[in-house]
Order: sequence, then C-alpha cells, then structure tokens
Amino acid sequence: MSREAEIQNHFNRSLLRSVGALEAYRKVHHNTLELPRIGEFLLLNSDFPRSVRFSVDGLKRAAEAVRRHSDGVGREAVRKVGKLSATLEYLENANQVFKKRDPDLEELLEELANIHAELSQVYFGY
Repeated sequence: MSREAEIQNHFNRSLLRSVGALEAYRKVHHNTLELPRIGEFLLLNSDFPRSVRFSVDGLKRAAEAVRRHSDGVGREAVRKVGKLSATLEYLENANQVFKKRDPDLEELLEELANIHAELSQVYFGY
C-alpha cells in the first residue's frame, strides 16, 4: 500500500470513528474503507442510528405522534419531514447528493433547517 493510500485509509477510519460508526460500517462493508461507501453509509443507511436517513425517519415518527396528540397542529412540518424521508429512502445512491444532483447536499441541509424552524415555531413558539 502506498503512503498516500495509507494516509487516506487512516483519514477514512478516523472519519468513521469520529461519528461512532467504524464498527457498524465494518459490519456492512468489512475492510473496504472507500469515501463513496462511507458517505452512503452515513447518509442513507436505514439501520445505523447516526445516519441521516435513520434520524429523519425517527423525526417523522415523532412529528406524526405529536401531531396526533395536538389536534393536527404541525401538518406542514409533518408533510415536509415525510417528503424528506421519502426522498432519502428512494435515492439510488449517495453520489447524486454529493455530486450536486437533485437533491444535492445543500438542498438536504436547507430542508432540514426548514423543518427545524417549522417544528420550533409550532411546538415551542419560536
């Protein structure tokens, strides 16, 4: 393995460790520490509790439960988080997000910020 490959491998391993994902990632992808697979795992894996998709799915369930117990308040927030959840579920792979296709990473982050603002307004009044 070249020095450059060793450095990249160390970086990839450190990236996964920094989010507590190294062991879970290795259970899925074994010894393949490639950035595209890492990005896909952290963004789209539905079983890893720290992935974006897993978190958005949990947010969807929580928002729906709160809405049911608050006379339907927050319908728009639930709609937005449901749409984002479906978008993540049906992405073919993470490359389309990272390579500025529809949706790109900025759009996903913007939608998460919009959902946060909506939920904060509805449930916390700010």
